[in-house]
Amino acid sequence: MARNSDQGADQIEELERELQNKSLLLANLEVMIEDYRREKSRLLAEFTSLREKLLDMTPREGESEEESEVGED
Repeated sequence: MARNSDQGADQIEELERELQNKSLLLANLEVMIEDYRREKSRLLAEFTSLREKLLDMTPREGESEEESEVGED
């Protein structure tokens, strides 16, 4: 009977260690996901800004290059 009790205690300890490890992995993943979201947001803002600058520098349909440059002054 003592052997079964020791085996049960060992299994409980093993499950507790596994639970702690999975909890740590989950916490690390949550940090990584938050970092990813921040970086994605930063890159999207940078991309949008660059695209707007490009559109401002590109002549629009039916507009000559001189006409598009006049609006920049």
